[in-house]
Amino acid sequence: MKIKTKILTLAAITCAFSAVLGVYTAMENTRVEAETAEATPRLAIVGRNLSLEENVYVHYAVDADNLADTDNFGMLVWTKPQEAYEYDSPDCKKLVSTSTVMEEGVEYPVFTYEEMTAKQMTDVLYCRAYAERGGVYYYSDVKKYSILEYAYNKLGKTEKE
Repeated sequence: MKIKTKILTLAAITCAFSAVLGVYTAMENTRVEAETAEATPRLAIVGRNLSLEENVYVHYAVDADNLADTDNFGMLVWTKPQEAYEYDSPDCKKLVSTSTVMEEGVEYPVFTYEEMTAKQMTDVLYCRAYAERGGVYYYSDVKKYSILEYAYNKLGKTEKE
């Protein structure tokens, strides 16, 4: 009888330990997921504008969160549609921020594409912000923009993204 009691006690302790370990593991997984979600860079292009001076410049303002420990941060621009809009895509222009803009108390880095010409009025630019951390790239959505779209927006003809 003593052996049976010891076996039952040992089984109960093992079950209790397994339950506690399972709860701890679930809590730890939740904590790690939360930390990962908080640490993942979030990028969004929040503004676009043209500068019509001697040349045509397209300016992009980017909302970027969680960029601590980011190895590389910038804007990618293409003048033609791509199969994949990624850092190593062909014909990709890589821009770095050279200024910032303050909007409603928030400072956004601004990226300027300086290679537009007036004859490219109807050409579409495809762009997306990126951040690299530990060899992994994080991207904003791809945004399309053109001088023609800018003109339509200024005339109030469209509010299309």
